Amino acid sequence: MTPYIIIAVAAVIIIYGIVAYNRMIQASNKVKEGFGVMDIYLLNRANLVPMLSATVKGYAQHEIKTLEELTLRRSNAVNTADKVEVENEMTACINQAVVVAEKYPELKASENFLALQKQLVEIEMNLEHSRRYYNGSVRQYNTLCESFPTNIFAGLLHFQRMPMFEAGEKERKVVSAAI
Repeated sequence: MTPYIIIAVAAVIIIYGIVAYNRMIQASNKVKEGFGVMDIYLLNRANLVPMLSATVKGYAQHEIKTLEELTLRRSNAVNTADKVEVENEMTACINQAVVVAEKYPELKASENFLALQKQLVEIEMNLEHSRRYYNGSVRQYNTLCESFPTNIFAGLLHFQRMPMFEAGEKERKVVSAAI
């Protein structure tokens, strides 16, 4: 009788291990999908920067430093592996360029600038949605990695926590200054 109990317990553990592994793989793939979608929107935004920069340059020659920094951030965003940090810097630079544009009423009335601004707003909204999806997927994945008993299998199979997409220090300072 004892060998049957041992075999039954071993079978239950093996079956649960397979189920846990498959759940971890599904959750991991959702995180990768979420980051991939977000990465596409980040690239779209980075591709919009040269057009935005060129339009603003035509109206604001003495604001060249801001625009050059924006262009530099754009090249960093396209070429770096640490998308989260560079994306936060890019957001700050784009916000700064929009502030520069606010100083020039003729620029705000420009059809090119208005079209670029509309595209930028759409991309930012899509980015916000993709960040939420990504963070929701990471939350589910991390919960699996940390919850008993799946945490045992996660550790054995080298599944590790993934980082959430969070606001940078600059964005936190703006929010806390507004409160």
